[in-house]
Amino acid sequence: MRRLALLSRGPLEQLIAVGDDVTDHFRRRARPAFFFDPARWKETLDSVSRRERERCIAAAEGFSSLSFTFRGRPPVRFSGAVDWRCMEDKDPDWNGDLHRLDWILTLILAGHLSGNAGFVKGAAHWMCSWEQSNGPGTRPWSDPFEVAQRSHTLCWILFTGLHHPAFTREAIEAALRALLGSGIWIEGTLEYKTPNNHLLIESLRLAQLGLLFPEFPLAARWLGKGMRLLEREVTRQVSSDGVHREHSVFYQRMIAEALLELLLLCRRNDARMAESFVGRLQRMLHFLGAIARPDGTFPLIGDGFDSDILLRCDLLHASKSLWGRPRSVVGGGSLYTTLLMGSSHEGVLEEGLLRPPLEVWREGGYATLRSGSPPDESTLLLDFGPFGMDAAPGHGHADCLSLDLSVRGRPVLVDPGSGSWRQAPRWRGHFRGTRAHNTVTVDGVDQTPLHGYFGAGPFARPTLHGAWASRHLHCIDASHAGYQRLPFPVTHRRVVLETGRDGWLVLDLLEGAGSHAVEAAWHFDPRLSAHLADGAAFLRDGDQAEVRMIWKGSASLDGAVYRGSREPFMGWVSRECGRLEAAWVLVVSGKAILPLGLATALLPWAPGREPPELRVAADGDGFRAFLETESSLTSTFAAWSGREGGHFGSWQTDGSFAAAREGVDPDALGCERRRP
Repeated sequence: MRRLALLSRGPLEQLIAVGDDVTDHFRRRARPAFFFDPARWKETLDSVSRRERERCIAAAEGFSSLSFTFRGRPPVRFSGAVDWRCMEDKDPDWNGDLHRLDWILTLILAGHLSGNAGFVKGAAHWMCSWEQSNGPGTRPWSDPFEVAQRSHTLCWILFTGLHHPAFTREAIEAALRALLGSGIWIEGTLEYKTPNNHLLIESLRLAQLGLLFPEFPLAARWLGKGMRLLEREVTRQVSSDGVHREHSVFYQRMIAEALLELLLLCRRNDARMAESFVGRLQRMLHFLGAIARPDGTFPLIGDGFDSDILLRCDLLHASKSLWGRPRSVVGGGSLYTTLLMGSSHEGVLEEGLLRPPLEVWREGGYATLRSGSPPDESTLLLDFGPFGMDAAPGHGHADCLSLDLSVRGRPVLVDPGSGSWRQAPRWRGHFRGTRAHNTVTVDGVDQTPLHGYFGAGPFARPTLHGAWASRHLHCIDASHAGYQRLPFPVTHRRVVLETGRDGWLVLDLLEGAGSHAVEAAWHFDPRLSAHLADGAAFLRDGDQAEVRMIWKGSASLDGAVYRGSREPFMGWVSRECGRLEAAWVLVVSGKAILPLGLATALLPWAPGREPPELRVAADGDGFRAFLETESSLTSTFAAWSGREGGHFGSWQTDGSFAAAREGVDPDALGCERRRP
């Protein structure tokens, strides 16, 4: 702490050995150590799209008037000076966004893009104000993760500011003092007791500071320590098939972006990076590309939101350049992506894998079913992964066997998101819970018990029994044991079958003893309208084609729809932090003596066609479902646990699951479950 106190007084030359004036040294620094090449800076700025240019300038105009919009809340306007202690609605995350300083970077970039030096003068002033008002040891330094992420923004503030004459000597020195203090602080506060994305990001930013600032006295140690810890954490936290073990797509994106930046930085500086590290990054990017919806958005699995100050890069766009695609794709991405990829990085990664109809991440815990081609591609994502990381489960949700579905390029079934991490406990509990996901709840309790804002356990343990494909039929079979803790234990098994051109058939098998309350929830994208009629749900997106859902159980189950309901709290989507959006949800529920089978068909449908028919039957061998449309009949059989084989219609199987399709695109599929 004594050393950190020096950063707020005295000349920087006492702390940074550069042999001459610190500001002059960094202004004329010969080594192009940053992400972009100074020689191509103007060329890179010229390639920014008009839309991104206008968006940046508009945001900067708001910040210049000290108007701040964070966390989905109305603008907060300061008069004359920024109140660094402001905590809108007593939300520490709002104050955290203010101190992440991304808005200062926006001012600098807007100055470059518009030619308005006033933006950069404002950025220089507020950089000095922040550094003078928030020295090490004050509140903005209390969270090591926030210090680490802010150090990255400070790097961008410094290196983009160096390229503009209106960014003053005082601002440069303020940024350097904050960066030096950040490195010392990060090294001393690494969160070994929070071994999730926090520790990974902190070690990465420590290595980044060591690489970017060899003039700092501890730079070599930071680089070595950061890289060793980072390589360990990437191997521990990211599965071999490229899925981050917290099971949050939001954090998968954040970590992939940070790793990608470090990879590019290492390549620019001839720094070593383990090949295993590069391989995992490539698989992380491939996974994100595989689960992305046709409209470019991502499912909100686990904690997270569509956007965040810490998510700057269009990873899918950047990946095209990294995999050696034509550089023309770069200019169409976000502003930050264009700046990041402005230097030549083509071919840094190997060509991405193909997108097969059935793709499984066995270790990561996901599978996709895909049909058609962009922009009218349909994609179903099944989550059969664990709750999260055993040592740090705070960002997982009780969502095992949940689905996300896009039909002909449009989201239909969605994960409702996260609500708010620190505000509104009821929101937090709801959005983490099982009822907020497209899966089955038994006896009104969550698959995994939830405690407080971030606690959970014991976890629902999943099992993938198999994933099979034939020419027209594709199937995934998985279960979880989260309800084995009930007084009368229950196992939930879900089989998802893509039935050729007809759509999807979902079989939910609940096995156990006694009577239980069963509830299957289906959460729809807010853009869809929904209504019930004749035992079916009809979904429409404006004047677009209809999606029809029908269900039948081996016991009587009723359907009800909710939208924006407070009692019960149902029918909400939260795609941005602190923001609720009303959306339709279908709930199929009832009391049943187990075992119970429930079949749900999701069918793209056009008005005027003959309505489909869904029939079910169950006996001591298993559960059967028959989906008949005007052009085909799909028959299925799923055996109860411990049983194999049975009749279904005119078919017979000796396996644990079988499906047969007659009519258009005839096919058959017989499967054996993998034993746990």
